[in-house]
Amino acid sequence: RWHWAMLVFVAGYFAFQSIWLHLLWFGFAVALPGVLMHRDWKASLKPGGFLLLAVVFVLGMLLLSFRPGLPQSNLGWIGVLLAIGDSWLLLVFLDAAVRLGRRRERFPMQAMEWMVKVAGITAIISLLVFYWLPGNAFPSSRLQNVVVHFGLAPVLTGLSYAFAGLAAAILAMRAKVHWQWLAWEALLIFAALCSHSRGGVLALAVGFLVLIVVAFRRELCRPLMVLGAVLVIYQWGIPLLLKPNAAAGMAASSSDSSPAEALIARKDAGRLLLYRIIWKRMEAPTDYVLGRGRWANDVVKAPEMHWHAHHPHSVYLATFYRGGAVGVTLLAIVLGAGLLRCWRVARAGQPIWLALACFGLTAFVFDGDDMATLVSMPRFEPLLLWLPLAVGVGASQRSG
Repeated sequence: RWHWAMLVFVAGYFAFQSIWLHLLWFGFAVALPGVLMHRDWKASLKPGGFLLLAVVFVLGMLLLSFRPGLPQSNLGWIGVLLAIGDSWLLLVFLDAAVRLGRRRERFPMQAMEWMVKVAGITAIISLLVFYWLPGNAFPSSRLQNVVVHFGLAPVLTGLSYAFAGLAAAILAMRAKVHWQWLAWEALLIFAALCSHSRGGVLALAVGFLVLIVVAFRRELCRPLMVLGAVLVIYQWGIPLLLKPNAAAGMAASSSDSSPAEALIARKDAGRLLLYRIIWKRMEAPTDYVLGRGRWANDVVKAPEMHWHAHHPHSVYLATFYRGGAVGVTLLAIVLGAGLLRCWRVARAGQPIWLALACFGLTAFVFDGDDMATLVSMPRFEPLLLWLPLAVGVGASQRSG
């Protein structure tokens, strides 16, 4: 059935070596069968519904890109067709996620279970292989998921592992046999910390805060204790273990400062400069209202900046840059509609989708790219934000 293929696609964010294999799997195993078997498009696109709002946002961002005077695709009409196909794939993904949430509760929970286990396995492989490779030192070198692209960017590695760790914590609250999920939580959060991703740490903190506010009960104490234990071990335990080696001159860089101090020392890592450069590229007053379009140059490199940025590193800035105030408004409406339904589901006893959605909202303040595509440069917007929002919408329709 198509929902099993959807489970593989979700878990595949952590395990598919090639983005193209991952995309082909979605197209032929999820999108095509899902569209052919769909019998109730009218109900899916009901007025005021989440999916209809998502259609308006995606199509709006696409149409804004054809405004006269804006940069167009270097591929000509082929680029236009690819953009239309990409937008359609995102909408099919959202519809599949809503339908997954609408099914019996065990089906969306299975998706999270598969995701956590696959993420955990890749985390074990990455911790062993990455720090074994020449030139990488534990814990000073930033961990990468070696299964994806033979080395996924540290920021995306940290965000994805932290997301899966939060999901594992919530699964531990629900399960009778909770120890396995607590173990996965500890492993995944530790792997996220090894990536030195500050966005992952911030998003994880927001996700747990949502759980405390919305669903605080005795079952949450164990995941919170595991979180605290991992943080203590990483912040103080590992530096203590490495001090003897540092004294022998083997790991001096690891002992110069604590992990938290090292994260703070990186300051904004050039993000503010990047944002100013992107902002200055919006020259005409109409750019602030209607944006610069899908194909506007958003790459920043030397001599403008000391590092090569392939995208704006903020979902919200990227949306404003491409769609202006209109695009941001459309995005805010669809996100608000999804969050409202996730909130209702959380109040009914299922906080997982609200917590994960808030994780994604926070993570993409300082990272991410295009919310109107299934295949952006970082590629993780559908997993970290669209998926929990859409599944939460489906769950609200089931419970409602």
